[in-house]
Amino acid sequence: MLLKYKINNINIYEKFFAEKENDFNVNSLKFIVYRDARVNLKFWKYKQDIKYTLINDLSKEEDEIFASFTSNIRNEIRKVEKIDNFSYSYNTITMLEFIEFYNSFAISKGLNPLRERRIKKYAGNLFYLSAYLKDKLTNVQVYIVDKENKIVRLLYSVSTIHSLEDKQRRKNIGFINKFLHWQAISYFKKNNFLIFDWGGYGNDPNNKTLAGIDKFKKSFGGEIIEIYDYYSIPFFILKSIKNKIGLQCSEFTE
Repeated sequence: MLLKYKINNINIYEKFFAEKENDFNVNSLKFIVYRDARVNLKFWKYKQDIKYTLINDLSKEEDEIFASFTSNIRNEIRKVEKIDNFSYSYNTITMLEFIEFYNSFAISKGLNPLRERRIKKYAGNLFYLSAYLKDKLTNVQVYIVDKENKIVRLLYSVSTIHSLEDKQRRKNIGFINKFLHWQAISYFKKNNFLIFDWGGYGNDPNNKTLAGIDKFKKSFGGEIIEIYDYYSIPFFILKSIKNKIGLQCSEFTE
């Protein structure tokens, strides 16, 4: 999946999920980053970052995938059936509605706001899954969809859970979050996708925040794999300059 967009009138190329050497087919003199590549290659013309992610194999039977979840996750997913006035939908929320929802979440967590440009670059390659209690939006998950490589990757998962004092409602929203992940896995399996990618795995036990997120993702029974980002020299230089002078630009850092 190749994205093309501009930053300050500079043409940027961003390619996801390269699986073989022939996938590195954009001129290396351009501002190009290959993200989440599945192949470990040594290129003098690219800077490599090694990362980790966690994946579910969607070629397995649906019952086998569900059985690989921890018993606690399975039980909490089932509890959603008993929640009153609950509903969910695919691709009904708009980009601007999601950005507004995300930024409310970001304020409560002390995070930087999400800018429209950061979402627009994905064009039609995003999938939105949203949930509601009494018609009020409570959870949104956003996935990158690569139809060619049959890979779906988690991009954002946000909810209103952090701003609530009602303990039962907080529990319900937590259950819904897990339920939505399962619905996404089931949906993409039924649509013949092969890999469900959890969007990164910190693999750092000394970082308590990341370790908690890793534990949550691992409870869905996936496999930890090594993946790679490759930066062309022009992209890497521009990224380094922006980092050095303190400019925040997600396209260079995520």
